[in-house]
Amino acid sequence: MFERDLGIKLKFVLWVAIVLVGVLFMLAALLIHNQSQTMKNQITEQGKILGQFISTSVESPLLYGDAVELERIVKEISQKHKNAIDYILILDDRDRPLTFTSKKPTKIDSSKTLVLSTPILDDLGRVEIGFSLTSVNRQIMTMIINVAAAIILAILFSGLGIILISRKLIIQPAFQVEQINKQLRELTQELDKKVQERTRELQVAKNLAEKEKDKTLTIIQSLADGLIVLDPYGTIAMVNPEAEKMIGLPKEKIERKKLNNLEENLFFQKLINLILKNGSIKQVFRENLNPKENTVIEVTTIPLIGEDSELGGYVIIFHDVSREKIVEKLKTEFVTLAAHQLRTPLSKTKWTLEMLLGGDMGKITKEQREFIKKTYGANERMINLINDLLDVSRIEEGKYLYESKPANIEDIIELIIESFQEEIKKKKLIFEFKKPKEKLAPIIIDAEKMQLAIQNILENAIRYNKTGGKVTVILESNGKEIKFSVQDTGMGIPKSQATRVFTKFFRAPNVIKMETEGTGLGLFIAKNIIEVHKGRIWFESEEGKGSTFYFTLPITPLKPG
Repeated sequence: MFERDLGIKLKFVLWVAIVLVGVLFMLAALLIHNQSQTMKNQITEQGKILGQFISTSVESPLLYGDAVELERIVKEISQKHKNAIDYILILDDRDRPLTFTSKKPTKIDSSKTLVLSTPILDDLGRVEIGFSLTSVNRQIMTMIINVAAAIILAILFSGLGIILISRKLIIQPAFQVEQINKQLRELTQELDKKVQERTRELQVAKNLAEKEKDKTLTIIQSLADGLIVLDPYGTIAMVNPEAEKMIGLPKEKIERKKLNNLEENLFFQKLINLILKNGSIKQVFRENLNPKENTVIEVTTIPLIGEDSELGGYVIIFHDVSREKIVEKLKTEFVTLAAHQLRTPLSKTKWTLEMLLGGDMGKITKEQREFIKKTYGANERMINLINDLLDVSRIEEGKYLYESKPANIEDIIELIIESFQEEIKKKKLIFEFKKPKEKLAPIIIDAEKMQLAIQNILENAIRYNKTGGKVTVILESNGKEIKFSVQDTGMGIPKSQATRVFTKFFRAPNVIKMETEGTGLGLFIAKNIIEVHKGRIWFESEEGKGSTFYFTLPITPLKPG
């Protein structure tokens, strides 16, 4: 009976123990679940704060494309919280990764990593943070082990063991959670401080940018030249007051409109014809625009290229040269009038001197002949100067070429070389003419003017060469154009004077010391003759060693008949 009661009691105790263990197991499981969920919620809340902080910190570098600053911020935060974070990933508005602390796993295990995503202001992108759940999982595993131990102890030591184990299971995790909460509170305070500092820095940067913008706008508004700014699509973004005056329209009727949509205005109509090619802005430099009578505006277009080498738009600059053009026209008319007035008396003087030298007015002494020769030479130089001035006037009026017809340039060159033979021998120059083996076909040119251009170039190579020097003339063709060059071993042109070589009345200082006589118009006339023939002219020179002048002429097919 005793044994039966004992068995019943043992069974009862066993069932009580089993029930107690079961209840304890369920309570422990519920506790583990609640504690793990609480820790995950806390990590989630603190993770949102951290994500917001990172989002605020990377706004400026992401906006300005500062990859170095972006990487520095991410690395600094990741290093500081390396025990709590698996990875930080910054993505752009197309979800393309910009920078990260460690590569994002291709497959994320939600039991090991908690992923939080925070958007960056104005849809610039988002911040993705992978929080490590290792410590949480470790704590959960600890709890499971402790529960198992509690169950064993409960079976062995009954209620006392269960109570002791339960206390152990509850107090220890609570303490650990408190420690985590403390760390997260400290992290939150530090993040708040960083956010405030970053906000102040951004405000300072914004204020500086606004001041620079205001300064730039003030400069543009104060420019003496007109200025129009276009965006990459041809829309007018800004017009300064000077441009408004030149166009004759207020900026309200111009800004935010496509350039093509303003063709009804005469100014824009002529501007579009000047700077647009196949619907795109072409680069022009100081091209003349005549919006109305007696008004000349020089137009220059400048593309705006950003740091990423992408086109940011265009700037069109308008420089009013009307007054200069009027003065230049008056000067040209005065020179033309003066030249014509001087030509007749100079021609009469020449004829008179020729008659005296020829003995038509009686015999003269040797001394008288010398004086008359010097006077005749001076008169000839004056006539040549008058002719050059008249040529310059005709060039500026666009009336210089009279008759263009087929002519052989090789024959013209040989004729000019022949006329310089006496001077070549006098200076003992080594002269060489290199020409194609087969004679070149005739081309359409004004032979008289082309002869003058070549003569002016060749005369400089001979006149300003040293005694015993060398002159090489080369004529060649590639089928599309003829190339002519004259190389000498003369004085050369100083680098500081190179830009003035083809201007009117230019004579280099070293040349003036060697040869006082000269008008400084030869190369100006030659350049205009070549360019009217659609050719190009340029030179290479080294002071003290010599110069080489080149020009090319297009080969125009002769019309049948």
